[in-house]
Amino acid sequence: NSPDLDWLKKPGRHQFRWRTLKGRWITSKRRIKDHNSLLKALRNDAPLDIYVSTSEWLNPIDLPRLSDNEKPHPILLDHLIVFDIDMEPFSKRKLEMARKSAIQLIDWIEENESGIHFSHATFSGSKGFHIFYRDEDIGKFSIGNPKEREAIVKKERKNLLERVIQAGHPVDPLVTADTRRIIRVPGTIHGGTGWICTRIDINTLRKPLNNWINSIPRHKLSNRIPRWGFSLGQRKKSNRKKKKGAHLKQNNASSIHLEVSTQVPGTKDRNSIMIRIKGSSGKITERIEKFVDIKFNSVLANLYRDGSDSNGWHSDNEKELGENPIIASLSLGASRKFKLRNNRNGESIDLILENGSLLIMAGSTQTYWKHTVPKTRQNVSPRINLTYRVVNNLKL
Repeated sequence: NSPDLDWLKKPGRHQFRWRTLKGRWITSKRRIKDHNSLLKALRNDAPLDIYVSTSEWLNPIDLPRLSDNEKPHPILLDHLIVFDIDMEPFSKRKLEMARKSAIQLIDWIEENESGIHFSHATFSGSKGFHIFYRDEDIGKFSIGNPKEREAIVKKERKNLLERVIQAGHPVDPLVTADTRRIIRVPGTIHGGTGWICTRIDINTLRKPLNNWINSIPRHKLSNRIPRWGFSLGQRKKSNRKKKKGAHLKQNNASSIHLEVSTQVPGTKDRNSIMIRIKGSSGKITERIEKFVDIKFNSVLANLYRDGSDSNGWHSDNEKELGENPIIASLSLGASRKFKLRNNRNGESIDLILENGSLLIMAGSTQTYWKHTVPKTRQNVSPRINLTYRVVNNLKL
């Protein structure tokens, strides 16, 4: 795939930046006018990610920082209006939500905003989409004072962004109003996923993700997009400075998730996620069902009296569970080792199921993996395991 620059009126007025394999950021020292000049600018670099500015500048080379009062203020010639919609984590479920949000935003702008027109949308190559608009009012770009010109453009973009957010659209709160923002270049690889950032026409974007996602180009070693995923939130950073010699306290309210997924040829949609879940016994089932977004109709209880009680290698692949069942397993009591083994290559994964942890197995886990709770010589106290399932044609 080649970088897609056709949507830029004058690429030579935009600043280009890229990140190398070593993580170093490089800003182009020459004007990029087309694909060939971009290749010359890259020279021997092996870029992971390539970005372009959302603004056009009279001189995009060596732009001074906003805080630089010594150099002359750069002259802004135009600014693309870009809305960034990302939904974590990287999964088809979240991407479909992002796609629907993008369409809702486009329709809302069509109905409620004037003076801007839709240009195009891109799949970012990761967790969402970029929606591009062009400003029909070019009068502001003829203001004589360059600093005042940029300030007015930023103010207008900020006001637009506030209206969009107030209307309930889940857009990034910073990208749109930032005249110094860079955005991923379509036709280039996303260094984190291996998928290609790709322009999407509006008719395709209105169709469900599953109808077209497999037509998006990607590297042969790209990440598989899981069918669904979980984002459990991250602990807020404290503004307090850590005192020398002080120990960092653990936040017991935090949750941890682990996705077990390997790139084994012939396997797909296999996910195993473990989290810690809290709550009273009367609310446990309700919270699990809300988390997984499934209504279970059966629960299997197993008592492990001590380390001599175990559960041998097996798959939960009974016919009444259907194809690719979703199974939620809640651990109460002593911590025990839980092992997964791939049926094809023998790969083994070990987890520790602690008191209050929830293990979710979904996709084709039961087809390509077996699991076990092995015996242990350690002196462990009793453990109860509650396994929630959906049993087809269940008769009570």
